[in-house]
Amino acid sequence: MTELMDTALVFVYNKLNASVILYRQYTDCEKCPLLPSIDVGPNSTRSVRLSTKWDNEFSIRNNETQNFEYFNFVKSLWDQGKYQIIVEQTSNGITYSFETLESGRNNIWPIIGAIAFYILAAILWIVGLNAYRRYKSDRTVSNASDAPLTSEEKPGTTSANLKKKKRLKSLDCFRGIDMLMMIFVNFGAGGYYYLDHAPWNGLHFADVIFPWFIFMMGTSMAMSLRSQVVTHKKKILDVFWKITFRSMKLIGIGLLLATRGREPISLFRDILPYWIEWIFMLAFGLIYAMLTFVWHYDKSGYCPPGYLGPGGLHMNMTRWNCTGGAAHYIDVKVFTNNHIYQHTTSSELYNPDGIYHVVISHDPEGLLGCCTSIILTFLGLQVGKILVAYQQPVQRMARWMVWGLVLGGIAATLHFTKWEPINKNLWSFSFIGCTGGMGFIAITLLYYVVDVKNWWKNGQPFHFAGMNSILLYVGSEMTFSLIPWTFYINSSSHLPHLALNLWTATLWLTIAIVLARKKIFWTL
Repeated sequence: MTELMDTALVFVYNKLNASVILYRQYTDCEKCPLLPSIDVGPNSTRSVRLSTKWDNEFSIRNNETQNFEYFNFVKSLWDQGKYQIIVEQTSNGITYSFETLESGRNNIWPIIGAIAFYILAAILWIVGLNAYRRYKSDRTVSNASDAPLTSEEKPGTTSANLKKKKRLKSLDCFRGIDMLMMIFVNFGAGGYYYLDHAPWNGLHFADVIFPWFIFMMGTSMAMSLRSQVVTHKKKILDVFWKITFRSMKLIGIGLLLATRGREPISLFRDILPYWIEWIFMLAFGLIYAMLTFVWHYDKSGYCPPGYLGPGGLHMNMTRWNCTGGAAHYIDVKVFTNNHIYQHTTSSELYNPDGIYHVVISHDPEGLLGCCTSIILTFLGLQVGKILVAYQQPVQRMARWMVWGLVLGGIAATLHFTKWEPINKNLWSFSFIGCTGGMGFIAITLLYYVVDVKNWWKNGQPFHFAGMNSILLYVGSEMTFSLIPWTFYINSSSHLPHLALNLWTATLWLTIAIVLARKKIFWTL
């Protein structure tokens, strides 16, 4: 019954003495033609099951002259609802009425219930943790009052081995939150389409996960490189080989899983010393822009430069084989069609069931998108540069917020003017600006709450997942179909799917906590 999730049954009752045809289309399918759905004979009823993910546009037309439209209307359908369209002849001519036979269900309630459950769990966690700390503190004070001071414990003595490397707790917390989001989405996201990837343009819950990992990777690089070069006095060549070796290990893991008030210059000391790096970033941006908007890759002219659409039904089927524009063309030429991602997120909207046009294939992490993903990593690196260049929390947070707001403003301008919509499939400039800006703002808020004010102690429990993110990623991929991480569910309701996917994420968080308590960490 899972295949019936997010669907409704629509009956068409034709009271006329002539046949009619129901045409329909999802309103989110941009510039798409209405498609014939069912034909209904005289004085008869037929039904069709439709998706409730998007609003539906309906058109009732004469069966003999299908260009003659009786009427057209748009309706929102509810999951598992039943509806009836009645077509009849009245004194006012041919009219229709739309009736709700069964109202269906509101799938937001399981999400609200899950949020309430985890809020309650968080409160119990905080209360229990504070009670445990008070208990441990009382025992420590009681034991210490009876014990003599050792030489290491005497006032005024210090020990170098007691010094520990200070971690940016908010970054661990951010990474842990993102990792658990990834596990939740990879295991199904409760079957909610708006928690999965956007069909084409726009931004959904799942679309920020991978970009944030890239963003945080840049942040970690800034702090790690400074530690190796400045603190440990390592040679640049040694650092280069360490980065190369670690990159190869990450690629290897991926392949295994795949087969399964200052001087003016001081205001910009996080930017100006790195002007050469900025030139490289501008070069990557220019390469992306030229190939995407200027390059005439299709000599026939059918797919014009700058086309950023999903192909298929888009633009009234005038660009049916142009999915992804230049980005898709490059991937096919370099990797061939057999080695790129086949399950494109736009298919359900722009190529339903693959019966009207060729099967749409497009890789959302293609070769051209590497240019803008490198820019996103560099933006994450900027977080670390600010962290290293400025010591006062206010200085850091002010700059992070400015970066976040500026990037968000650029993304909003590009998206809402339709110059270049936010698109994860293409890793557009607007997508990079949006996710990068959100990353800057998120790290600012977490830094203030976790590191500066210490209102959220260490970002618990999410920092446990952040400190073991590689292990959680590999583990979740390896146990994708294993009990107790997942179970088979055949239900058209979102509730059991949501509960199962939240259980999986919670189980991995619990594993991360246990491993951290035992000081077991997997690093590369």
